[in-house]
Parts: sequence; C-alpha cells; structure tokens
Amino acid sequence: MGKTQRVAVYVDGLNLHNGLLSSGLPRWVDLIALGRNVLRSGQALEGVRYFTSRLVKNSRERNEQGIYLEAVQAEGLEIVLGRFEAHQVRCHQCGLVRLAMEEKQTDVNIAIRLLADAHQDLYDRAILFSADSDLLRPVLDVPRLFPGKRVVVGFPPDRVSKELRKKSSNFRISATQVRSSLLPVTVTTVAGREVTAPPGWL
Repeated sequence: MGKTQRVAVYVDGLNLHNGLLSSGLPRWVDLIALGRNVLRSGQALEGVRYFTSRLVKNSRERNEQGIYLEAVQAEGLEIVLGRFEAHQVRCHQCGLVRLAMEEKQTDVNIAIRLLADAHQDLYDRAILFSADSDLLRPVLDVPRLFPGKRVVVGFPPDRVSKELRKKSSNFRISATQVRSSLLPVTVTTVAGREVTAPPGWL
C-alpha cells in the first residue's frame, strides 16, 4: 500500500466567489468540505488557506462577505487578507478618468505561501482554486525548486485561464462538488453568535 499523499488547498477567494456567482451556483460553500471533495484516492487534506480582500464599497456586498468570512472561520478555515487599492482608469473612447478599486497582495500572498509551505514540507501536492494567470509563476516554480511536489490548478466554475490550462495540470471544480460542499444554513461563529446565509447565497 502506497504512502498517503498530503494535499494543501489554496483558494483565490474573489476568483472563486465571482465564478460561483456568474454560474448561478451557491456561494455559501464549506471550503474544507470542497477541498476534501476534489481529492483523489490515496490523498488526505492537510489544510485549506483562503486568500481574499475585504470589499471597501457597496455596504450590502461588504456585509455579506463579512458574514461569509465569519462562517468559514468558524469551520476552522485559515484566512489571509490582502487589500483593495484605488487607481485611475482612463476611458480609451472618451478620455474620461475614473477611480477603480483593484485587489492587491492576494496573488503575492498565495505565491509566498505556496513556496513557503513547500519549503517547510507541509504538502506533497497543492491544489490552487483560481483562474488567475498571474499565479502561473509559483505553479511552475514549486516543482522546479522542490522536486516531487506539484501544484494542480482547480478552475472555479465559469472561470478559465488559457495559460494555466496549457502549462499546468488542471481540472474544473464541478457544480456537483460545489453543491455537496455547502455550509449549514446557520453557523455559530467563533464569537458565539449565529450567522445565516445571506439571500441568494444558497
């Protein structure tokens, strides 16, 4: 009987959230359960790291995100926060300049943890839930720097990166895997209060 393969899952939070939203799938996902549901025979889940940034505008969406973060944290999920930063965008047609918010640090945070965790021998295989081609570099660097380790990309529903699809081992997270990995409707948070799935999240 072969050795059990340790698998760590790294979740690009907003990439996954937006894929679930655009595909009409539930967003009230237990990410630890989803991590287990994508494993193959002979693999064991070592842990799940969730990388995201708190929304800075639209009070309803920000509040719903906060509820979800409390719920998944209560399930034991590790959350790593980046930030949003304002930058100017110029319309090529009319020349009008407007402010737009761009997520910062999440890609870097994921890349650092993939490499640092490999260095500490915390996994044999990593699964990256993302379709962000900016993460191709750490996907390729892990097996180059740490022979025997590999990063597999799990594309969120309704999301794909041609570059990642071409240059990495990958699969698509299925609707069935998502629907079989949902949190309870009501979750008791670490602080002891109850939070309920926002409307439209289930």
